[in-house]
Amino acid sequence: FLSSNEVYITGSNAYGQMCAPTWSQTLFWPRWLRWTHFGRQHIESFEAIQSSSFVLFIDGTVLACGKNDEGQLGDGTLKDQSGTVMFFPPIRRLGVGASAETAFFVGFNGYVYSAGRNDHGQMGSGDTDFTEWGRKVLFNMDIHASKISAASNHVLAIATPLVQPATFFFWGAAESFAAGGSSLDTTTPSNNTVETVIDVSSGPGYTLVLLSEGKAAVAGYIESLNDYHGHMGLPTKDLSEGENQYQYILTVHDSTSSTDVDAPTFKKVYAGADQL
Repeated sequence: FLSSNEVYITGSNAYGQMCAPTWSQTLFWPRWLRWTHFGRQHIESFEAIQSSSFVLFIDGTVLACGKNDEGQLGDGTLKDQSGTVMFFPPIRRLGVGASAETAFFVGFNGYVYSAGRNDHGQMGSGDTDFTEWGRKVLFNMDIHASKISAASNHVLAIATPLVQPATFFFWGAAESFAAGGSSLDTTTPSNNTVETVIDVSSGPGYTLVLLSEGKAAVAGYIESLNDYHGHMGLPTKDLSEGENQYQYILTVHDSTSSTDVDAPTFKKVYAGADQL
């Protein structure tokens, strides 16, 4: 929890992700985290991915804490940390996803940087190599990223090229965003200009997008329909095991009348682990 200039944190501290090495492994209520021992006090924002935390200070410095087995702390080691400074140029904004092991950072220079898991090219650096260091995401044009949403094996972004309207980019595991039926992972950001996408959210194995007219569309991979939890917002009759191409979410269920009705005009989209 972030107040005007204070962070309160609760949950597991098994890997030092609370940035406080002396705390117990589990906290059951929010506790104030003091930053004076890091020599910085002005906090811009605070974000977390799976078992790792990131604190952005007003000077652009990023403090990383927690699990580091995939190099997600970007400090050149694979050692879990209760507080290490990331080796990036000054950062303006954090962009992470709760189900991800890859973190993203938008610099004051306009570039996007990544650190962490890369087995499907999630770092967007042009390969699937393992590295303990952060890297620059290789967009195919000069952009200003307005939103980044990362899941376990793929990443989505909305970015504004310097001379064009906002564009939807995607990279990582192809099955998670149904990239034209391709089975090849995408290791650098690819862009889709067919329709205007104004919001994106990525869940484990699936992609949720919001189009300019307020319609939501979803694509993704389903291992087994028997284990499908409805997280793609579509009935099983409209889905198949394996990769599913983009489909509009055209109906919603009215629980008061127990009937299906036309979907409203949506304003935002949110993808979770097994719900949206």
